[in-house]
Amino acid sequence: MGVGQILLFVIIVMVAYIIEGVIGFGGTIIAIPLASAIVGLKPTVPVLTIVVLIASTIIAIKDIKFINKKEFLKITTLMMVGLPIGMWLFESIPEKPLKIALGIFMVIIGIKGLYEEKRKSNDLGEIVLEIETNLNKDCISIEETTSKRLNIFQNFTIFCGGVLHGAFTCGGPFIVVYATKNIKDKTSFRATLCAL
Repeated sequence: MGVGQILLFVIIVMVAYIIEGVIGFGGTIIAIPLASAIVGLKPTVPVLTIVVLIASTIIAIKDIKFINKKEFLKITTLMMVGLPIGMWLFESIPEKPLKIALGIFMVIIGIKGLYEEKRKSNDLGEIVLEIETNLNKDCISIEETTSKRLNIFQNFTIFCGGVLHGAFTCGGPFIVVYATKNIKDKTSFRATLCAL
């Protein structure tokens, strides 16, 4: 690895974590594809692990009073279950399949984000449907079933975030999917994600 590669690697990591410092997440997602293209995935992940630990700790300490403790405990617990699996995958699987898996996960998250934006534009139709549904006597059982399914999906999303974080140090997209739905205050959102 030459001096030019190291310098470019450092610049990429710095810019990515400046962005994370501003919005509270995303540094690894920005850095990992660019940095790993320069020096490879295996050396990139440990370096980013150290950088993200330092950056997130600074933000979390600064905003400690805004951390949503209930959500923090839930996310941490479910991620801890997935972390060892991701760490094992990182050590056991060659780099190329890992990069492909990471790419697939990023595409899935991107598609989900686009779908959510499209769905937001159809909110009026959903409000009418919700009013009609609330008129139905079976409304409570429908809402309970939907709520249970949503809770299972959200818990699985956090678990997948743990696996990805163990493998690539970038489980953030899955955690952001969950946190966006469950932590509405922006300062609390940022502080809680950084505390993770």
